[in-house]
Amino acid sequence: HTFWDNLASTPLQDPAFAGWTHADLAYAHLAGIWEKLAAANEALVVAVPDTYASAQMELLAGVLHALSIPIQGFVSLALAALPKEAPAETLLHLELHRHRTVLSVVDNRRATVIQHCTAVDGIGLERLRSAWMQVIADEFVRHTRFDPFHAADTEQTVYDRLPTLLSALAEAEETPLEIATPSASHRIGLTRRQ
Repeated sequence: HTFWDNLASTPLQDPAFAGWTHADLAYAHLAGIWEKLAAANEALVVAVPDTYASAQMELLAGVLHALSIPIQGFVSLALAALPKEAPAETLLHLELHRHRTVLSVVDNRRATVIQHCTAVDGIGLERLRSAWMQVIADEFVRHTRFDPFHAADTEQTVYDRLPTLLSALAEAEETPLEIATPSASHRIGLTRRQ
């Protein structure tokens, strides 16, 4: 699941995927996406992370060409996300990827350009999810002595409910979480501050 971040034609290290590259995985992923989009689109403009090097851009262009996906060009993710009327001369664009965070500084004074881009590998949505899951598990243990990580089904329940919990905490300072097991029901309150 790191093939977009590490887009390259070097072989994967995992023996289960011997002979495959990150580019092969990107090809398969894009083939599935294009299958659903092709009928409604004549050509695409592809938004790419500012962290992509020239070699990755060339490889991506090759994958798109191999799939016969018509593209009109590439655009920076940060520039694609800009509102029509930018609110300031210098803007910060924060991208939260699965395994990295990218901060792009956008200079909007004359021609809109990426002034600087910094990536922090290993700090992404996956790490945040793990931290949020640990906070929830710690709260259950602290208040109910129930460990939702003790059984795979209750851990999966917490993971499945995480998006709803985060949405609720975006709207309210506190939200409840209840997990039922065959022997009992366990309930905690989660706060936005946590």
